[in-house]
Amino acid sequence: MGKTMLPKLMAGLGLLGVIGAWFAGDSARFSANWFVWSILLLAVALGSLFIVALEHLTRAQWSIVLRRVPERLSGLLPALAVVFAIGAALGLAGNFGWSTPAFREALATEPHLHGKAIWYSSPFFIGRLVFIFAVWLMSWKLLAGGSMKQDETKDPRFSLFAKRFSAPFMWLFAISVTVLTVDWLMGMSPRWFSTIFGVYGFSGIFLSGLAATVLGILHLKKQGRLQEVRPDHLYSLGGFLFAFTVFWAYIAFSQFMLIWYANLPEETFWFHTRLTGGWYPVTFILPILRFIVPFFALLSREVKMDARRLSLVAVLVLVGQALDLYWLIVPELGRGVLFGWQEVAFGLFFTGLGLSLAEARMNVGKDLPEGDPNLDASLHYHL
Repeated sequence: MGKTMLPKLMAGLGLLGVIGAWFAGDSARFSANWFVWSILLLAVALGSLFIVALEHLTRAQWSIVLRRVPERLSGLLPALAVVFAIGAALGLAGNFGWSTPAFREALATEPHLHGKAIWYSSPFFIGRLVFIFAVWLMSWKLLAGGSMKQDETKDPRFSLFAKRFSAPFMWLFAISVTVLTVDWLMGMSPRWFSTIFGVYGFSGIFLSGLAATVLGILHLKKQGRLQEVRPDHLYSLGGFLFAFTVFWAYIAFSQFMLIWYANLPEETFWFHTRLTGGWYPVTFILPILRFIVPFFALLSREVKMDARRLSLVAVLVLVGQALDLYWLIVPELGRGVLFGWQEVAFGLFFTGLGLSLAEARMNVGKDLPEGDPNLDASLHYHL
């Protein structure tokens, strides 16, 4: 009972702090914290949905036995649609970048910004947000909802439909994730340019989904459920974590190197902010937390197959994603590193909310996709 109530207690205490932060009157800081944590939970949900679609598209059989966990985690999307709607209703986006009066004036005077005038208009921005959430929710309903329905009908035709649907979904996913990262992360600094930023956002989203899937599986196994998931399955998941940890580092370094080499003022100022003052230590810690430690930890075959150590790496990946989002968003306030009771309150609230929602989702449907015709092959998977 204690462990079950802990996330709700965290969310309750955090909510009191969030309400206090709202009445404290620092709307820009409130917005920054809201975006950091809501985008983190969204990354978990979207990364999980991508895992489900990727399995169907490639007809991977080894992962069928564990597919129900990312299907359930992708079910956080309806709640997150509400979270983003609340953020829009509170006008939180108005504290950043493209929506400020200074940037609107610059659109008319700085030639290299003219192309962003239509993109960064409020009706188009809201329309994009509604559209991409509609795409995500529809895809979640078709893939996750259809899989759970297949448990009852045992209709093998769903597996073929899911494979065919996953192909166009990947295109929609690539476009929508790019829109998300450009609007909600790059849009914090609308004068900045980076053509690789959408891929950077995708790498963090996929890693977040993988890490959350690992933790969800190990949580169920600790409860005596999902015993069909064996060390061989965990090893393959750990291999994905390792591969995309390297991928994130490659994309992050490529973005930095190209901007440093070109040395264009409209690009370098963004990194200059994060390499001076109090932000330099955060920039230094980020690759250690997101790449160096997970890389060397996951080199070992034993770690990938050991539940306790693999779960520690998965937690580290999610902490690294949270720090990454903090590093992307908070410097745009122009106040240096911020860490006080407001940040603690938001961390407690969104962590507790995410864990509570995930715990509830873990009881939706059966633990195994029993209607999948290839389930038996996954149950007997071995390296």
